[in-house]
Amino acid sequence: MLTEAMIEDAGRRLAAAAGSPARVLLFGSRARGGAHANSDLDFLVIEAQVDSKLDEMVRLRDTLPPLGVPVDVVVVSEEEVSRRGPVPSTLVHRALREGRFLAAT
Repeated sequence: MLTEAMIEDAGRRLAAAAGSPARVLLFGSRARGGAHANSDLDFLVIEAQVDSKLDEMVRLRDTLPPLGVPVDVVVVSEEEVSRRGPVPSTLVHRALREGRFLAAT
């Protein structure tokens, strides 16, 4: 069973593995409080600069232990947060609005 401590630990692991400085937010149904037992985990990792988002997403996801539910790790740069954060139709906007801060480096 996924616990709050496991979610917080995953956030700390992602922050430690990400390029510094980095911030990690939990978003989606688990951040909103509408999750069920099998709901996935959605993490937004904000890094100063990202060369390859796909490579970084895979690398960070691989740092996590099995959590018993699907996990999505979305990686964005600070510049992308500045551009997309204010735009209501974007994932970044939604994650910033509903997300819950977990960790930073």
